[in-house]
Amino acid sequence: MKLACIPLLLLLGFSCKKVEQPAYIRIDTIALKNSGQGENSLSSDVRDAWVYVDDQLQGAFELPCRIPVSQTGNHNIKVGAGIWVNSLATLRSPYVFYEFASSDFELTEGQETILNPLVSYRNNIHFAYQAGFESATGNTLEPTTKSDTIGSITNNPLLVCEGQGSFQVKLARDEGFIEFQQTESMALPKAGAYVYLELNYLSSHPLAIGVRSNYPAAGLVYTPVTSLAPSATWQKAYINLTRAVSTEVNAEGQKAVFSITKLAGSAPLDLRLDNLRIVHFTE
Repeated sequence: MKLACIPLLLLLGFSCKKVEQPAYIRIDTIALKNSGQGENSLSSDVRDAWVYVDDQLQGAFELPCRIPVSQTGNHNIKVGAGIWVNSLATLRSPYVFYEFASSDFELTEGQETILNPLVSYRNNIHFAYQAGFESATGNTLEPTTKSDTIGSITNNPLLVCEGQGSFQVKLARDEGFIEFQQTESMALPKAGAYVYLELNYLSSHPLAIGVRSNYPAAGLVYTPVTSLAPSATWQKAYINLTRAVSTEVNAEGQKAVFSITKLAGSAPLDLRLDNLRIVHFTE
């Protein structure tokens, strides 16, 4: 019996080969750092990591993630900050205005390399509008003639998203409509140039966002963009205004518009906004 077992043991021994393992890249979060271009807030909501090794796309991975890669040794790793455009999980993309984080790392077979990427705004961007509502005179939103109430800046630390103040609108009546827009219009780039609105918001009801364009001869034209779901906690949103802005190619000025329709029998309306920012490229 012992002799009969020897060939089998030898066969098993010779048939065992070392199995190659991938290296692993681990990314828990991607944070925004100051670009020195005057941004009024570093709030962000990066959901995905778009990972490149030596400029070869490895994929897009929901954070936090642990990514197997076949490359080992020293390699350049680039990480793009992925967002949900218009807060929709079906519209995932690297945020066009953030630089990719890029560094060289040593990747070792079977081992995990932990990355802590920091991204910043690209150098060739322009903040066409920013509002942090930090003072009583810092309100740059106004009610339209359609709105059933006015808003105000709150300094209650329990109600503020960041800093000293946030914009708040309340409506206790059974039903109604609120609509607010920027006090000053903007000249925004057209022809498909990227234009985004960033904001932090908290809302008891769906929040509609659109663009109002001014034509001196024809009047005002409203273009709806999207609706954000209600949230009892502060959320960061990236709203793509590109199509709404470029469609009105001859408009002389444009404003972002925020509105809520309160239906009869619904909960009291509570809307809060902070860290508004409209950004586009300078060229």
